Amino acid sequence: MSPEASSETSSDQEFRKIQFKGNATTYFGIWISNLVLTIVTLGIYSAWAKVRRIQYFYSHTEIANFKLGYHATGIQLLIGRLITVGMLGIFSIISILYPEISFVLSFALIFVLPWIINRSLKFRSRMTSWRNVRFNWHGNYWRTLLFFVVYPVLSVITLSLFTPVSTKYHYEYYSKNHAFGTTKFHAQPTMSAFFKAYFLSVQLPVIVAIAAVIGLAMYVLSPTPEALTIFVPIVGVIFIFGLVLYFALCRNILLETLALDESVKFKADLNPFIYLWINISNSIAIIFSLGLLIPWATVRKFRYLCEHTGYLFLKDESEFIDEELQKIHAFGEEYVDWEGFEISV
Repeated sequence: MSPEASSETSSDQEFRKIQFKGNATTYFGIWISNLVLTIVTLGIYSAWAKVRRIQYFYSHTEIANFKLGYHATGIQLLIGRLITVGMLGIFSIISILYPEISFVLSFALIFVLPWIINRSLKFRSRMTSWRNVRFNWHGNYWRTLLFFVVYPVLSVITLSLFTPVSTKYHYEYYSKNHAFGTTKFHAQPTMSAFFKAYFLSVQLPVIVAIAAVIGLAMYVLSPTPEALTIFVPIVGVIFIFGLVLYFALCRNILLETLALDESVKFKADLNPFIYLWINISNSIAIIFSLGLLIPWATVRKFRYLCEHTGYLFLKDESEFIDEELQKIHAFGEEYVDWEGFEISV
């Protein structure tokens, strides 16, 4: 499809919103039963609880009138968790018996993280489907190490100054290595967009807050280090709020350029201040309800994200799905061997 045709199609059609048809009342029943069963089984049921939770949200989420599917089982998640607990247990035992090498082991764990992350993303993707077509993850070890581990560490070391660079490459890598069936997503957000978003949402409010604190300390309070430390938590809260605003802006930036080949385009129009208010009010509601409003808060936030995420098919959606299913059938056997377990499509 040519760019001219894509542009014409985009102008003739409107982006449709992802629809979430769940409600807090129904989800509360699932959540409370999950909680009770998890406590009674000393945490073992948490694997099945996670499956029930994801299946509820996916089965009530519709794209073009078709629901998402989640195909993982509790036993699969439990086995994964047992492997993780076993690895951590071995690490702890070795650290206790040989404390002199505990630092070396901790450093070595950093290089295990990309493998764990890739396996997790691949599993989650392969267990998710839409219209009988499953998603996939194609990330590789070294790029996952760079964008998911090294860059976030650099953001911390540079006191978050590296954050826009880290976010840009993290989001772009995450998008480009996901696929719907055999077709990959792609996105090319600009670096300047992330720097602008970070400056407006995080840096500027923090600078203003620090200037206000110093001015207040100088002219109202005694200009001592002790007086200034009183306002450190305030600046910290503003920084956290800024990060929430930044997430909303980054989501808009990413989806503005996100596409699935030349077949589907996406967009997001989150209002960062409404998104911040949802997070703040959700936290307050959860605290004062002693956790009983967690289902309500979760549904409320998920619904807002869905309602402000749009998609546009640049070609007939049924034709696109049929083509994707044909590609999968053509490469099915090779795909199954590579995955290591049977897949039916």
